[in-house]
This record gives sequence, C-alpha cells and structure tokens, in this order.
Amino acid sequence: MTAPSFHTPGIIVASRPTVILGGTAGRFGSTRAALATASRGAFHAIDLDLRTTWLPPSWTRITSVADREIIRVRSVWLPEFLHGFAEEPRAHRLEEFLRHGQGELGLRELIVPRLLADGTNGFNVSRHARDFAKRSHGVVRLVIGIRAESLIRSANHLDRIVSIRRAVEEWDLDVALDLTGTISPRWESEAAIAKVLPRLTVVRIESWLNADGTADTTPRGQLAARTIAMLSDQKYTGIISLYPVPSSLLIRPTVASMASMAELLYRDIQNRYARTNSMPVQGIPAPYPHPSVDRP
Repeated sequence: MTAPSFHTPGIIVASRPTVILGGTAGRFGSTRAALATASRGAFHAIDLDLRTTWLPPSWTRITSVADREIIRVRSVWLPEFLHGFAEEPRAHRLEEFLRHGQGELGLRELIVPRLLADGTNGFNVSRHARDFAKRSHGVVRLVIGIRAESLIRSANHLDRIVSIRRAVEEWDLDVALDLTGTISPRWESEAAIAKVLPRLTVVRIESWLNADGTADTTPRGQLAARTIAMLSDQKYTGIISLYPVPSSLLIRPTVASMASMAELLYRDIQNRYARTNSMPVQGIPAPYPHPSVDRP
C-alpha cells in the first residue's frame, strides 16, 4: 500500500498558521537531516537555523533535493557575526546562499539576533541581512529573533520584550520567538506572546507530546503546550516551526522518529485550530499556494 503524500499543494486557510519543519544545519553546512525529515514528514518548507554553523550551506546541494521533493527554505536564523578563519569566503558563501535562497528556494524571512549589531570584528551578518532585505523590495522580511533561553537570564524578560517590540514597530520589522533549548520555568510564555503578537511571524517550538500522543509532562513539554494553546486561542496565523526533539536525552533521534513526531504535532495543531474555528482538519498544506517560490 502506498503511503499518503501531502506534497500536492493545498490552499492555505487564512485562519490557520503555516506549519513548517524546524531544522539546524551542521557545523559545516550540511542540511541533509533537515531536508530528509521534511520530505519523510511531508512538509513543504523548513525553518533553518544557521546560528551555530561555521560554514554556510551550499545552495546547490539544497536545490538538488528541494526541487525534487518540493521543499522550500522559508526562513533562516542567522548569527550576529562571522568570525575567524576564512571569514571572507564564508561570507561570500552566505551571500550566495541568501541570494539563491530568495530566488530559487522561497526564502522569505531573515531572522537576526538584533537590528544593530555592535562591534567591528568579523563580518557583520545582521547589517548584511538588513541591507539584503532592503534590496529585495519587500520580498524578504527582516525579523528580530527573541531566544527565550538567552533572554530569561535578564532580570525582567518581559520588559526586554516590550523594548524589542517598540524597536520593531519603529523600524517596521517582524518578531520571531525561539522556544527551543533549556528555558527557565520563570519564562511567562502567554505574556510574552501577547506582547509581541501583532508583529509575531515565526514561532520555533519543541515537542509537547510523547511519541504515543500523550502529553509531555516535562517542564519543556509543558511550556510548549502552553504556547500552542495560546497561539490557537489567539488564532495566530503566522509560521509555526516544529523542532521535534525527544523529551528524553536517552533517546537518539532518527529521521523517521523526528518526521513521525512532527506529523503528530502538526495534527494536534490542526485539531486545536479546528476546535477554535469549527473547521475540518486537512492535509499538510504547502507554505505557498503553489510549490513555486511565489508568495500569495
């Protein structure tokens, strides 16, 4: 029996979020695991994290897979700077990746840690991303990424979030929220979302369910569950990036297990929004109305 495929482009329902797969490039730019998981899980786009990548990915390698599987790189998380050995060729490779990403891979959001990065040591990625977004004439949006794991270390993270929201409103930017990693129980998920919701376009989140569909009762799982509940209650229609990591460090993730978990999480999101909107559950839609790179 042939497994069902969701790669036939669907129509994006206006009152639902766009759900894509969150992935991280390897130290030397490999995106094989992210693309394989997206393909197996029937996702049409990935949200790619390059913050810990030393060598930016090769756009040609991604294209060879993406075109065959109809997968796009919708959003990219960037570091503040490129430092160290081979800085210039690495910067050139990043520029190539972004340029071809916009034209051939459907890149629409560049997520940076801050708008005006301080310092002159190294290649200023934040500044380059800002200039790149300007040259795109609105095709690519510049987004300020809030990483909860880092922000919670400040005395009052909600005040910091309000400051970020004011800055993005002044500069007409968007906000992305990264809820992956080890986050203190002090993080006020509902309040944080409420403060940035009008500008919130990407939420990167880990699993809130176990592989058997039961609730993940770990602090990390509970935080994710509260976040998803808040997003569905507020009828958030931006991007939800699923980063399906096991709840236990003893479990080694595989492409098959991560794809299965991502599909399970996606179904739960659909069911939540269906209850909120009284709409039937559908298959995983493409991140665009058609698998081409054009936006709606």
